[in-house]
Parts: sequence; structure tokens; C-alpha cells
Amino acid sequence: LGGSVSLCYWDTQTSGQATSAGGVGVAGRTTAQMQQQGNYRGYNFYNLWEIDEGNDYPVFGDLLAFQLPQAVELADLDGSGTAADPYLITDVHQLNAVRQDLTASYRLANSIDLTDSVIWDYGRGWQPIGSSATVNRFTGSFDGGGYAIKGLTINRPTANYQGLFGYTLNAVLRNISLEDAQLQTGGYSGGLVGYCNGVMIENASADVQILSTGSFIGGLVGFSATGTEIRYASSTGSVQGGSYVGGLVGYSNSSSDIIADTYSRASVSGSSHVGGLLGYLYYGGVFRSYSTGPVTGAGDYVGGFLGRSLGGSVSLCYWDTQTSGQATSAGGVGVAGRTTAQMQQQGTFEGWDFTTVWSIVENVTYPMLQWQEEALPLTHHVTYGVKEGDGTLTASVDGVPITSGAAVAEGSTVIFTAVPHTNSKIQGWFVDGVLISNGFPGTNYLIPELRADVNVQVAFEELFVSGIINQVVLEIGEDMVIFTIGAYGSALAAGPGNETYDYMAVGSVPMVRAVGSGEKYIGIGAYGTAFAQEGNTAGAIAAAPAQSWETTSAYLVFDGFDGDGQPILTPLFQE
Repeated sequence: LGGSVSLCYWDTQTSGQATSAGGVGVAGRTTAQMQQQGNYRGYNFYNLWEIDEGNDYPVFGDLLAFQLPQAVELADLDGSGTAADPYLITDVHQLNAVRQDLTASYRLANSIDLTDSVIWDYGRGWQPIGSSATVNRFTGSFDGGGYAIKGLTINRPTANYQGLFGYTLNAVLRNISLEDAQLQTGGYSGGLVGYCNGVMIENASADVQILSTGSFIGGLVGFSATGTEIRYASSTGSVQGGSYVGGLVGYSNSSSDIIADTYSRASVSGSSHVGGLLGYLYYGGVFRSYSTGPVTGAGDYVGGFLGRSLGGSVSLCYWDTQTSGQATSAGGVGVAGRTTAQMQQQGTFEGWDFTTVWSIVENVTYPMLQWQEEALPLTHHVTYGVKEGDGTLTASVDGVPITSGAAVAEGSTVIFTAVPHTNSKIQGWFVDGVLISNGFPGTNYLIPELRADVNVQVAFEELFVSGIINQVVLEIGEDMVIFTIGAYGSALAAGPGNETYDYMAVGSVPMVRAVGSGEKYIGIGAYGTAFAQEGNTAGAIAAAPAQSWETTSAYLVFDGFDGDGQPILTPLFQE
């Protein structure tokens, strides 16, 4: 009676019960469904739960492996806490001590693993630095030093002002990267900060999974106000909340707020005022930013980039219409929807600084902030073309055609396809100028895992070149026929002492007919091979595919005569 139930499940088969109290917060599932991780929305399978899918229900991980926070005094830290000499933080326990002085300056000296926080505060996890109480707001500075904070865990589904920092006022937060953050919160919450008032945030990123029962939720910042500036920042992961939900920021609430040179690739869902980058913009400004994540909302004001704007300024911003699933966005002419292919081309981002701020691997990645360049995938250039002859060569990666000179991610599978033109065949494949396949190779060349720059070429040659190709000996009955295939198969010379043969064609099949011998025809197959069809008419030969012609003779190549005057015959193949 009057209780709250959320994200709960029971097995309808093993329990023998088809219903339960608890309202929409509890759902019945079959045994098979109860043994699938995907059916437990909002559960922390990163450091709390684990499951043997298809065989068992979720169980807790080894919670005894985690440590409770240890008491640390700020006096034990290196540094004095001033802007010129900040406290240096080297482990999780020292990070937890920041709350002892909310006005001081801090800097990370190592990456920090916060995974242990899953058991802190009786399972409620990390206690945010700073709260809404006037005397408990963080007003100092925090420099991540380019290091990462991994495994932040918060489990307070009804608590507001949640994040690494809960409530900040006139603070400075820079060079901070959150990885694998898991948050279940109430309102005014974000991965880095729940509530910002007059705060400067720059060079910050958050990889988060946020599930909130409240509103004003963002991947990086939940709510910003009074001149907060967010520059060179990003978010990835997923963000779920009520109203005013954004991939990067939930709600920007001041005409002096600025969001510039940012992006979000997080999936975003909520009820209303939901946007790929920002849920609601109230008289602030957003510049040179983009979003790509899926965006869904059950109510009004749902946009690919921005849910709703009132009096705000948006300029040089973009969102991916394909990956977001949204064809429209608030923001007016200052924001434009583009396809995924367009979003991976520098020319799309008019007015952006790709010299000092942004970088991109053309046709491979979305723009990246240069301070994050270490995250860019390693790529190699693939060039290709026809070395000689008459035909075409194309290339593709994962079924998508690429142009010669394209940058392709390392480890990709590249397929090259050669198509000879009429009267041509493939002579050979060349990789980085070296012949690797000769004779009559296949029409495809495959690089299973690309590991370096590569140049692939194919050479074509005519099916029948000028001059003599070879001499072929056939046995027709007791007769041995020696003939020579000439230019384009049109000239045939009889061997010594044999009948005279002439050339003809029936349909597309070249033929040799023994003059005066009646209906004895020889069909010339691919690349000059000869096929005997004794006792059949020309029409019968033409109608039969080359690979199915029936013969009983050994096909031999004539290589001249030996010392006894006998022909030297090399087997070509044996039927």
C-alpha cells in the first residue's frame, strides 16, 4: 500500500502465479526469459550482477572482492590544495576525501578504479561530491590530468543531484574522463555533474549507463544554469529518464549558458523534451556540436539533436538522421540532419576547426575532439586499380564499396573484384607491385584482416592473343589430329600428314571442321583448350556447355618432335 516497486521480476512458471502486486514496476517472465540478461533493464551487470545466460538466473558477483573506503586525511595528500599547488589524488580513497574540502583544488595523478564503490554506503554506491545544501556545494577546481575514472557506481533510484559531483557552484572541472559509469538516480543527475551553476567544464567525457526515475538527466550534466560553459566535451552509452533528457545535457537554463564543440553518441530515451544532445535549451547557446545516438520519447518535444528550444541560439550543429531514428529536431536553421555517410565527411561540418579542435578519418569515423585522438581507430589506406588490359577492379569493406585511396580500419576484411571485358581474361594479381597469382586465377582477391597500407592491382589479357598460342593433339577414333590455334582462334593449321581443318563458329562457340570428313567438329573452349565432339552436329556442340561436353580422348599439348621423329605430347588434362 503506497509503496514503490521498480525494475522487479518473477518467474511465472516456477512460481505457479500469473499475477503479482506492485503495478507496472514488476513484470512476470518465463523461465527462459528470466535467464537472459537482456530482460533485466537497469541491472548493473558491470560490477554487481552476473549471469550464465540460458542456464541460470542472475546472481551477485563476488562482493567480498570489493573494498570499503578507507579513511584518508587531506593532509596526507601531496599538494596544498591551492590552484597553483593542487592536492594530488592517486587512488580511490584519496578521491573519496575530496568532500573534506569543497573549496580546494585537486588533480588526478593516476587513473582511478571506482569499481569498489558498488558496495559503498550499504550498496547505494558512490556519494556524490557536493549536495544542494548551500554549505555543501563544490566550489573548487578538479583537474583529471587526462586520466580516467572507471567504474563509478550509484544506486539511488529516488535521490536527486547524483553524479561524480552532485551540486557544483562556480567550479572548474577539466580534463576528466569517466569510463563504465553505472547510475540509477532520481532527478537532476548526470555522469559527471548533477547540477551546474556558473561552472566551467572543458575536455570532459562520460561513458555512462544512466537509468533515472526523475527529470533533468544528461549523460554528462543533468542541469546547467547561470553562465555554465561546457566546451570540448562528449558522452557515450545510454541515458534514460523522465522529462528533459539529453545525451550530453538534460536542461540548459540560462541565457549565458554555452555548449560548444561537443558531441553525444549515447542512446537517449524519456517522456518529453528529449534530444540526442540536449533535452531543453532555454535562452542559451549551442555551437559546433553533433549527436548520433538513437532518440525515443513517449511525449512531446522529441528531436534528433534538441528536444525543445525557447529563445536559444543554435549554430553549425548536426545530427545523424539514420542512427537517431529522428527526421526532425528543434533548433531551427542552426541544426541540420545528415545521413551517416555525410556525418563521416569533414566537408559536412561547415565552420568547424579541424586544425586545432576536431579531427576525422574521412568516411570511417564521426568527428573526434583532438584531445581524444588516442581513441581514433588505427586505419590504413587501400589503393587499387587495373595494371594493364581491358577490365575493371572494385573493392568493398563489409559489403560497402570503397574508392581507391580510402582509409580503412585495421582488421577489416577487404574484397577486390575483377571483371574482364569481352574477349579478356585475368592474367594475374599484384600486391604492392609483386605478382602473387598467375595463370587463370579467380575474379576475387581477399585480404582477411587489413594490417598495413596496401596497393592491389589486376592485369588482364586477351582471350586469344596475336600469334600462335600452342599446338593441340586430339585423337579422333584412330586418327591423331595436330592443329595450331592462331590469332583470336581464327587461323588453324593442320599437322603434317593430316586432313585440312577450317574454322567456323556456331553461336558463341568456336568450331573446327575437318574438311571432307563429314560431321567431325572440334569445339575450342576457354583460353584455347580444345574439346572433341565426335559424331555430333555443329548445332549439338553449340548447345552443350563447355564443362559438360562428353569426350573420351586425352587432351595433349604438342611440344615438337623427339629424336626419333615422334611427337612430344604433354597431357593437358585427362577426362
